[in-house]
Amino acid sequence: MQSGFIRDDSSVNQLIDFVHTIYRNGDKGQITRAIFLDFSKAFDRVWLRGLLHKLEMKGIGGSLLSWFQSYVSDSEIITVIIGSLSSLKKVNRGVPQGSVPDPLLFLVFIDDIGESLNSCTRLFADDTVIHHSDSDIHDLTAHLNNDLLKMHQWSAEWQLPVNEKKCESMTFSYNLTPPPLVINNISLNQVKKRKHLGIFLTSKLDWLVHQQHVLNKCKVIKYDKNM
Repeated sequence: MQSGFIRDDSSVNQLIDFVHTIYRNGDKGQITRAIFLDFSKAFDRVWLRGLLHKLEMKGIGGSLLSWFQSYVSDSEIITVIIGSLSSLKKVNRGVPQGSVPDPLLFLVFIDDIGESLNSCTRLFADDTVIHHSDSDIHDLTAHLNNDLLKMHQWSAEWQLPVNEKKCESMTFSYNLTPPPLVINNISLNQVKKRKHLGIFLTSKLDWLVHQQHVLNKCKVIKYDKNM
């Protein structure tokens, strides 16, 4: 479910639906675990040959595909340091940024990220969350670890590396120490709070952390105005 760069969609819509899902499943006696994935510099690491293949798989061909190929492939960079110029270097990764087609190209590349997963996948541009709910914490963990294996395979196939050390997991429950979640043989950091799409979420969904964050910002604004 992608909400980034989509007309009439927003981070607010995604957050409301995400939190509502956690509450709804909690009312049914289910625990929700969420995984916040980190693709470091995702826009700059898009595999261009893979992107062109995905465009073709979506039915884009002929002169339009040739135009996209020229658009993403015929770029070169040069570095200037204290008046000295490097040689030209061809850019073979990353989508351009700043033009109208650029967000669309990234969405095409990442669009199938959740197709092989059995958990819910939520995306806002490159912010990716995988979550699932179950009444049994061990079944829930096994389910998510299986999806993390598939995610690692997707990452390797499409050459978009996951930064495992920056990925985090959160279990929405009061007093529960869950089994570890693992990707590429690395256990994810289990956190009690995390800022996601501008909002601080906590494992208890109590909003106290976010309220304090907003209050502190208001105090700073008031102080600056009084200076």
